[in-house]
Amino acid sequence: PIPCVPWQSQTSGQYQRRVHGAEGYEECAKCLRPDSRYVLRKTIPIQEVFVIGKQLGKPGTYGSVREVIPRGDESLSYAVKIINKWKFKNSDLTNSFFVDLRNEVRLMWKSQEHPSIIEIKDVFESIDNLYIVTSA
Repeated sequence: PIPCVPWQSQTSGQYQRRVHGAEGYEECAKCLRPDSRYVLRKTIPIQEVFVIGKQLGKPGTYGSVREVIPRGDESLSYAVKIINKWKFKNSDLTNSFFVDLRNEVRLMWKSQEHPSIIEIKDVFESIDNLYIVTSA
């Protein structure tokens, strides 16, 4: 199966991947091409759903974690892992990194019910960053 798995957003109630039928499969399959600029596929901007807040902890090698609050519901708070997709200049390393990121999202999603795995709420992607929203 392709790693771009559609799921219902737990925060916005929408299908972030918006994948349906053969057309959806073809859309997700595009991310597997070596020349793709997307790990999964382009989504709506995270800023349309969340207000990005303060940094949590120190930035890591591949990105940082920030607090996010859903627009319209300030009583909830989540964490977002912001990963810079263009850390590597070498295309082979970048492609390998994208495979690793796809696997991370897929494994986190499939392990939702495990008590030791953090719950994934949403995933957004821009041309420069991958945003993985999780329970705080």
